[in-house]
Order: sequence, then C-alpha cells, then structure tokens
Amino acid sequence: MGSLCLTSAHELLNDPLGHRICIGLGVFWAIRLVVQLFVYSTDLWRGKAFETTVHILFTLLWTYATATFLVIGWGASL
Repeated sequence: MGSLCLTSAHELLNDPLGHRICIGLGVFWAIRLVVQLFVYSTDLWRGKAFETTVHILFTLLWTYATATFLVIGWGASL
C-alpha cells in the first residue's frame, strides 16, 4: 500500500480506477479500525501505560488513513 501511494499518487488522485482503489483502501482501514476498537480485548492494553499509548496512537493513525482514502475516493467522484 505504501509503495502504491508513493509511486502512483498522481493516478490515485486523478484516475477513476485510482478513486476506486482509494475507496477499497479506505474500507480496509475502516475494518481494521473496527477490529482495533471492538474485537481486541481491552485487557491487552488497559492499565499499561506504554500499551495504552500505542493503542491510542494507532487508533488515530487508522482513523486518519480511513478518512484520507475515503475522502480521496468519494470526494473526487462528487
């Protein structure tokens, strides 16, 4: 995914197929975010300072990735 974004950013932003790929990536990261929030046990991180910090940072990262890809995918087709 990272290589695709680095090498084909122009196509992702300006091509209809690129918009569809961005929607797919956004859906992938949204599913990953749901798993992070509702599937993984809170026992893995709650009450542990480092694990809680990492949990929060990655939740923010996946929220950003989801929003970015979905805005590019759907926003570009509006």
